[in-house]
Amino acid sequence: MAAQAGHPVLRAALDALLRFYQGDTAAYRKVKEKGALLVGPVTLRAAYLSVDPARRGRSLILQEVQRAVFLKRFGHNPSGVLKQDGEGCCCNFLVYDPCSLSKTVHFFSRVVGGGESCAARRAA
Repeated sequence: MAAQAGHPVLRAALDALLRFYQGDTAAYRKVKEKGALLVGPVTLRAAYLSVDPARRGRSLILQEVQRAVFLKRFGHNPSGVLKQDGEGCCCNFLVYDPCSLSKTVHFFSRVVGGGESCAARRAA
């Protein structure tokens, strides 16, 4: 996520996360009701929806998808994004704008060498 410093959506999300981790049972129930183990995305979505559109300003909601699924779904590679040369489950996940006609790919969501999910290949 990218936003300006002090953005109201980030503020609301961080406040919700703080309440959750301080043991606020209402915050915990809200996350649990969504059936989610991913507390961050659930609280971020709730924060986004809770802030008046005029206060949150222009927003761009991006989507993450496996590169192979993206190519199969759209049949092309509009940004010429090559497969990353790493090992792990999650090296080749793209972040793109699902609302754009061209399905512009902005970046990979993981960097080779950034962790076990996308490790640098070992020399043979």
